[in-house]
Amino acid sequence: MNTPRLGVTGLDHVALSVPDLRAALDFYVEHWGLVEVAEDRGRHHLATGQARFAALVLSAGPVLALDHLAFGVASAEALDGLASRLTEAGHPCARVEPGALEPGQTHVVRTQDPDGNTVELVVGPAATVERPAVDRVTPLKLGHVVLGTPDQRAAEMFYALLGFRTTDRTAPGMWFLRCNADHHTLALVPAQRPWLQHMAYDVGTVDEVMRGMGALRAAGSAPIWGPGRHGPGNNVFTYYEDPAGMIIEYYGELEQFSELDLDAEIPVKDWGPEHKGDRWGIAGRPPASFTSAPTAAGER
Repeated sequence: MNTPRLGVTGLDHVALSVPDLRAALDFYVEHWGLVEVAEDRGRHHLATGQARFAALVLSAGPVLALDHLAFGVASAEALDGLASRLTEAGHPCARVEPGALEPGQTHVVRTQDPDGNTVELVVGPAATVERPAVDRVTPLKLGHVVLGTPDQRAAEMFYALLGFRTTDRTAPGMWFLRCNADHHTLALVPAQRPWLQHMAYDVGTVDEVMRGMGALRAAGSAPIWGPGRHGPGNNVFTYYEDPAGMIIEYYGELEQFSELDLDAEIPVKDWGPEHKGDRWGIAGRPPASFTSAPTAAGER
């Protein structure tokens, strides 16, 4: 697969701190379908079916907070090129020393986006991870995240340095960005303060989305929005809240770009106000927690 020149290959992982670590671990392992593959310095590394190592890293903290976002990079040489590009554009980078690397990492550069979110660029893994087969819905990968930002244009320009290109914009202000064959790996929404609005896990098909909804509902976690089918990306969706209040998504059948399109300049598609987020018209309106950022870090 071709990727944009000097671009990231996709999401590597999201790292969160949560006030009740045990409850979060139980939820993601017992109900969401992740597998714990490592624990290092108080950080618990949870893998999906196709993750290079871990897709979610959880640690204990006083409130729900984003510790960092991490994107995969194909090689050490590509990492050096991205670090140079960022530095020249005014975004200082720091290389993580070998002794401070997380499990599965070989090279890491750390920087910040314009909103102050810590962003890691990761080369890895150092080892493969065996994941047991289970007869339940298991996310294939951490597919995308949505960031709330007070300055979408500045954020868009920063992530363009990492190889992201905008595919769609909606009337309420959501911008969708791609970095690989997936329709989007990142989306940006206007917000008064920086905010990790949600993270989304690809389960493959509409059947797995619905099967996952049934299992989660039986375990006491009914969806807060969905099922439905989005316009941008055309994916089937259901959204939930984890024990810390983090919004998470099961999705399937996301629109894909062909290899010929990956480096092409594709016109941005604008979605008018008639689009309500669900092409099927059955999901209803999303809850307030989905559309409004907390007034302060950790508040839900």
